[in-house]
Amino acid sequence: MFCKNCGKELSDNAFVCPHCGVLVAADDRNGEKRPKNKTAFGLCIAGFVLSILSLVWLGAYFCITPIVSIVLSAVGVHLAKKNGDAHGLGTAGFVVGIVATAIWGLIWIAAAAWLGALIAIV
Repeated sequence: MFCKNCGKELSDNAFVCPHCGVLVAADDRNGEKRPKNKTAFGLCIAGFVLSILSLVWLGAYFCITPIVSIVLSAVGVHLAKKNGDAHGLGTAGFVVGIVATAIWGLIWIAAAAWLGALIAIV
């Protein structure tokens, strides 16, 4: 392996070039770029988008979509961490999914209580 800065030969497990002091990237040590985990990225995006949609309106369907967004985001974050990729969208989707579940859960509980009170009156 050779230093990209000064061009001198380095050992395969070098972190810093001993000649010029430049950090050697982890991708350079293996000789090839590490591929991104497209599955993890796709799951993080899907979880985030579904959590936003469930926060706005889709959560009205018995909190199913926010729960699905939480699961997609959690799996995406787990796979991204395993591969060392960024997982910000998955984390955001997870948090927004929990908030949407709480909001729509409270709405459904309030609606059930209101309906129960209405039936008790009649």
